[in-house]
Amino acid sequence: MSGRSLGAGDFTCGKRSLTRLRSNRAMVIRHRWRTICGLMVLWSASALVTSFFVAQAYQGARGIEAKYEIKGRVFALRGELAALKLQRAALERKVALLRGPVIDGDLLDERARAELGRVNRNDLVVFIKGPDSTKNP
Repeated sequence: MSGRSLGAGDFTCGKRSLTRLRSNRAMVIRHRWRTICGLMVLWSASALVTSFFVAQAYQGARGIEAKYEIKGRVFALRGELAALKLQRAALERKVALLRGPVIDGDLLDERARAELGRVNRNDLVVFIKGPDSTKNP
């Protein structure tokens, strides 16, 4: 061995220590500090990402609020569709009366008068003043 004398801190369990305990203590503290800060940063980033996704799930374009708005709009559009189907069925019945081998004379007469703006000599015509006509004739 070398000419240096061995002290009590140089051996641990029969093996020679590479560093002394005093210098090793500062490294352990820095390692703990780095571990604590790293965990804090990791948990903070995880909390931010989680809160972002939770907020988007509630208020986003495909979130819970948007889902309720879309359901309301679908309900209103289904009601409008049902009304339009009834209107179409009524119009198809009228067209069926105008077409075919037997034509309904009353319906044909009504449509012709409405399109041409004419009336029969025996018809009673009543003129109603509209809200925009305020002058007396």
